[in-house]
Amino acid sequence: MKRIAIVLAGLLVIPLLAGPASAADKASRHYRAETSDGQTLRFGTVRDEDGRRRLNSVFFGEGFQLPCDDGTTLPYNGAGFSVWPWYFEGRTVTVEEWQEQSNFALHLVGTFRPATASGTFRYTVVFLNEDETARRCSTGDLTWTAKRLYWTPPTPR
Repeated sequence: MKRIAIVLAGLLVIPLLAGPASAADKASRHYRAETSDGQTLRFGTVRDEDGRRRLNSVFFGEGFQLPCDDGTTLPYNGAGFSVWPWYFEGRTVTVEEWQEQSNFALHLVGTFRPATASGTFRYTVVFLNEDETARRCSTGDLTWTAKRLYWTPPTPR
């Protein structure tokens, strides 16, 4: 009897949760991109309360490789959420972010449509080696194309 009550309570709660989740799905979009050198990027966009769309996040694919000027390769897993709003102008967003304290620069231009997106990307980071020489690692200028990721919640049985 207790199990039936839990199942019934769950069936009553699921439709209540579906409304807000559906509204959130319309406000946010997620894209998976492949770069011209075969690496992966992920993007998240959201629509703010005022109705303006902005790029909310940029994720570097797992195992992302940054070629360095000394001939080495730097494995890099990064994710970026910004406190600065990266707002769209029409369907296009431009990101020019430079952090002196973190020694990195991000350049991104993307045109986002409802199901696809494309653009350019460059990420650069500078480190000091153990011998105190600088090492610059950068993706260089890459192009990318993306498809929107759709997620449909499972239907209750």
